[in-house]
Formats: sequence, C-alpha cells, structure tokens
Amino acid sequence: MQATEQQQHHHQQQRRKVSGSGSRFAFPSVGVWFLPRVGVVGARVDARSSGLMASGDRFPEAHGNRKDPRVPLFLSCGVATVQGSPEMDFFSEYGDANRYKIQEVIGKGSYGVVCSAVDQHTGDKVAIKKIHNIFEHLSDAARILREIKLLRLLRHPDIVEIKHIMLPPSRRDFKDIYVVFELMDTDLHQVIKANDDLTKEHHQFFLYQMLRALKYIHTANVYHRDLKPKNILANANCKLKICDFGLARVAFNDTPTTVFWTDYVATRWYRAPELCGSFFSKYSPAIDIWSIGCIFAEILTGKPLFPGKNVVHQLDLMTDLLGTPSLDTVSRIRNEKARRYLTSMRKKQPVPFSERFPKADPAALKLLQRLLAFDPKDRPTAEEASVEL
Repeated sequence: MQATEQQQHHHQQQRRKVSGSGSRFAFPSVGVWFLPRVGVVGARVDARSSGLMASGDRFPEAHGNRKDPRVPLFLSCGVATVQGSPEMDFFSEYGDANRYKIQEVIGKGSYGVVCSAVDQHTGDKVAIKKIHNIFEHLSDAARILREIKLLRLLRHPDIVEIKHIMLPPSRRDFKDIYVVFELMDTDLHQVIKANDDLTKEHHQFFLYQMLRALKYIHTANVYHRDLKPKNILANANCKLKICDFGLARVAFNDTPTTVFWTDYVATRWYRAPELCGSFFSKYSPAIDIWSIGCIFAEILTGKPLFPGKNVVHQLDLMTDLLGTPSLDTVSRIRNEKARRYLTSMRKKQPVPFSERFPKADPAALKLLQRLLAFDPKDRPTAEEASVEL
C-alpha cells in the first residue's frame, strides 16, 4: 500500500511539471487541481442590447419546423439539489426538450434554474439554463438581449461557448428561455479558494489565457467591464473561459467613450480607479487590464487585493499599495470631488511589490505592476502584456 501511494504521489508531481524548453512560455501540461463539487458557478445573468434573433430569424409556429438560430449566451449559477422529475419540472412545451436528458439541477436562483444534461444527438455534456418570465423586468430582459447579441459574434477558445437556444412554440407562449451552453467544472473563484499550492506554471498559464481572451475581445472593440474570478470558468485541465458579458459595451469607431457607463455596477473590488470616481472623460480597454491585474494578484496570494467597503475605502487601499497618483494624473481627473479628495490625501509612497508579494516570481511582479498602473495610459494592452509572459 505504501509503495502504491508513493507511486501515485510521484505521478501527481510529474503531471505538474512543465514540458518544453527554449521558450519563455512553453508548458503544454500544468497538471490538475482539486475541484470542489460546485457544478457551474458564476455571476448572475446579465445582458443588455437589442435583437434576440438575427435578421431573418422568426418564431416557429406551434406545430411547424423549429428553427435553430444558434444564438449564444452565457448564463451562470450556484448550487442546488435535485427535486422531483427533472424533465417534467424543467421543460415546458419546447420542441427540443426530447433532445436532452436532464441529469441534475446544478444551479437555482431568482433568475431561474440550471440543469446539467446530456445532448442525446451528440453525447456531449451540456448545461441548460432556464430563465423564467424574461419580460417581467425590462432591465433584466435588456441585459439578456445584450449578452446574446455580443456572444453571437464573439467566438474564441477562451470565451464560453453557447451551443443552442431553444425557441418557444409560438410568440404568444414566449415567457421563458432555455439556453444550452458548454458545461464547465467550476470557476476561478472556487479554484483559488480550494487550492493553496498552485505553481508558477499554473499562474502563468492562467494569466496567458485571460490575456489571450482579452486581446480577442478588445480587438472587437468590446469592453467586458465585469471581469472577476467568478466570471472566469475553469476545468480540471486548467482551461479557463471568460463568461458573463452582461455589462459589456462596444466602442464604435475605435473611440473610447463614456456614453456606456451610466449603469456600471460591477464588483467594486476589481474595478479600475477611473471607474471608482468617474476620473476620466473617456474610458479605454485599460479598465479590463486593471481587473486582470487584480485577478492575477488574487491568484498569487489567494485573497482579493483591494476588498474595499466603499469607493473611498477602495481608493485608500489602492493608494496604500501604489502610492498617491502624480500631480499630472490628478490634474487630468474630470470629477472635481475625486480630484479634490486625491489632492488632499496625505502623501503615500508605493509599497514594493516584492514586499507585498514575497513569494511571487520577480518577472510576474514586474508585469503585475504594469497591469495595476493607477493611470490607465500606463497600463499595457492585452497583446503587450502577453508578450511579457
């Protein structure tokens, strides 16, 4: 028995090793981690835009052939138990219901319920999200529409894939919506929470995938605006996928703008400083770069970097680590109250990242310091940051 345990331990250690040499980024295998049984975990359902279906799509009649518009959408959930007959409780009269064999309820909330299932046409494991009474609240319906429209266009290995949307039997019966998306094991929040022994290679591979997804998103002139560990899904093979585009916006004509930001309510802890106080007149993709920096710092330490209780406390935590911003940065702040607050703040010196993150790799800290630049113009693009890995 002892020999067997030693062999298993040796095998696990080998799976964590990085293969490849001669490259700054060569690690096709970084092992696996412990995953708590949480099903698909994430944030609430979000989206806001216009146009549920593509041009030319139409609702099928009750007994006609049902059209598959292949509309993508990510919807996320918490954990729940199975009660009653899954198929009878979950599906109504939607025509595609017999295609999927429900396994168990893996999420339930005010928005609806999520079940894991098997696609009996392909044999794939999927997650099916049912959102009930989607037109009951206009803001929620608009957010769902927004996410659908964005994810129809954003197709990338590092972005969650939606496989199918089940249409109602008729327009009159359109009250609920069923979305079929790929089933992921957990999210990055749970990975960080359950693992205190992630290696340098894990850190590097996670950051690479997040930056690669962000490069693709920003190339499409889309800002995610709500990046946080719970909005990054994960599998046991270390694969990450960004999800929840409900607060995302598109910047037209390559011009950063403030038009979109009136309803910004994303999690404060990962919010860029320019969003905490409406500091600048124009926002840029740098807001997502800051969020990635916060997430990466949390991967390194296992704890949120800036867990502010309010906006003022958030800014205090930022300046405690980064120091007070320069007079040049403060002078360009449009918000008078924010400018006055930072001007009156006692002078703070930046804390060396090697002291704040004593166990982290020096190269990782050098990049992290750039990701967390207080002034957005000093942050690298996703492409520039990925080159530094």
